[in-house]
Amino acid sequence: MSAFLAVIGKRGPVSPEQLRRIPELAAIALPFRHMAYRGQQWQSVSGQAVLFVWDNDLSGEPERSLIYERGHTAIAIAGYVAHPAIANGFDLATIASSVTIDAKTAPQLGGAFAVLQADGQANTVIVWNTATRLVGVFFAENDDLIVIGTRALLVSLVLTGRSQPEYAPEHLAPFLSCGYLASEQTPYRGVNVVPANARLTASPSCIISESIDDFDKECGTILPTEVDYDEIADRLVNAVGHFGDTPILCGLTGGKDSRLVAAALHAAGSNFRTRTNGFPDHPDVIIAGRVAQALGIDHGVSEPQTTEHEGVRTMSIDLAARARNTLFVSDGMLSAYENIQLAKSLVTTRIQMGGAGGESLRGGFAKSIPDTDDISWERARRWMRGRFLGQSDVLDPAAVIAYEAFLNNWVEQQQEMAMRPAVALDKLYVYYRTGRWKAAARAGRHGARDVEPLTDNLITKAGLRIHESVKLNDVLIHELLKRLAPSLIDIPFANKRWLFEKNGPRPGHEEEWNRRAPLSSPPGSPSAFNWRTTVATDLFEAFYDQIFNDRRASGLFDVVDREKLHKLVTKQRGTRVAGGRVGLYWAAYTASVLLSNAWLDPAGESRPVSINVPAEPAS
Repeated sequence: MSAFLAVIGKRGPVSPEQLRRIPELAAIALPFRHMAYRGQQWQSVSGQAVLFVWDNDLSGEPERSLIYERGHTAIAIAGYVAHPAIANGFDLATIASSVTIDAKTAPQLGGAFAVLQADGQANTVIVWNTATRLVGVFFAENDDLIVIGTRALLVSLVLTGRSQPEYAPEHLAPFLSCGYLASEQTPYRGVNVVPANARLTASPSCIISESIDDFDKECGTILPTEVDYDEIADRLVNAVGHFGDTPILCGLTGGKDSRLVAAALHAAGSNFRTRTNGFPDHPDVIIAGRVAQALGIDHGVSEPQTTEHEGVRTMSIDLAARARNTLFVSDGMLSAYENIQLAKSLVTTRIQMGGAGGESLRGGFAKSIPDTDDISWERARRWMRGRFLGQSDVLDPAAVIAYEAFLNNWVEQQQEMAMRPAVALDKLYVYYRTGRWKAAARAGRHGARDVEPLTDNLITKAGLRIHESVKLNDVLIHELLKRLAPSLIDIPFANKRWLFEKNGPRPGHEEEWNRRAPLSSPPGSPSAFNWRTTVATDLFEAFYDQIFNDRRASGLFDVVDREKLHKLVTKQRGTRVAGGRVGLYWAAYTASVLLSNAWLDPAGESRPVSINVPAEPAS
């Protein structure tokens, strides 16, 4: 995994003291700081523009450069690029020598990447990203410097020159409702996000952001023909098939997206195997096994670790380490309801894949609204507010108003482009869930070469261009599977059906409908148990102590009403909490750890909690 950082002096060369300080700050902020890594540095002729690149892949040739120089130009990359002319999309030299990235070629690149080009004579920096922003780019400026990089935390530290960031708690309003930053903001004061599908140009005098192409206006415009389905299927095969004989480990569940990736891998003739996390009786595990069997592929299962004593089965969760790790590798932008573990080493002998990002083929947020055939702007607005401000009753009113303004501006922009509400909600998912939530998760993949075909730049764009009428009913996914691995169509899903037959079988397809009866976990079984919902029982003491007693995190109550939150959690103690309130507990806990700066300590405290696991139901 690579990370880059560019610094431009507004008034002259970047000072020697600032240059010396940057690697020290990188040692605090890089997600692979606990591994062996190396760095390289480049400066413009005048020293007014400086580029740093760090990489934890030490498996290649020692002379492999992290910065590609062509004349007075320097190029760096984070992520990977997919293009027919590029044999190895992870290798900078191969990319830079095969494709000239400019306004014409950038829209045609696949993969998930951020590419930086610095001009050593003009002291300018240009950065290109993708429609998903799976590799995020962040920027900030003060009176002396412009700072651009792929790690928001590092941008914040370099901007201030301090070893701890300056926070903007008011930006956490959506985080406290949905567990991720569904906005164009970061938790750090003054640190901004480069928009999706954009080119950022920075010089000592200004920063300009502009769209790479007109893709944003093309969403939802194509009613697909057989040729369109064939083209997207071919793109999927190409996206997974250019890694030669390198072994691939594919995460597989009982859903539609990872199944589609496995089908593409099989169609490409790739060297892959599959793995599923869960108890043996979990529907995901059972269905994934059937999918792998149908494809003739090896399937492994990683079962949650539990212990048993006197007939009581428990699992131990270190909440403090979980929050610290998730925050650290996600740049402080993801709730510890999710879990991103620190890798012990970089594995370069295989590619890691999964089904993340398939929502662009299924309608994104629009599918969350019932009766999707007729979504009005009023319904879309209500849904957005409920989703991203569902906990507004305990939030600071000023932060709520500020975020509502962002949502209103988003809607107005879509309406100006004559975008239908369902299409806007589809885009919203890619830009602010895939692009911010999944991007945060992907930031933790510093222990593997990670490829997620469904978030490939070109596949995401192709998916968003398709009309919602063939995505919200699963027709697009069904058509792709029919082309890639038709044997997988009748294997059931976990807890759901194909949406085009949710109200019953299509005439003449009754037999297939019966075969596709969903699998569900037995009530009361371990596989039906979600330990993360025990926020008011098993987890209560740990949550309460961190949220209300950590004085280092008092900034939390700049955005949360302490009295209202305290009244809520004490009233719910010992009860079963459901819905969005579970997310509120986790987000408040995580935000408290964030603002306390405890997550920056690699040898931080432990907070193990023992959670009772239900016994197997009597047969």
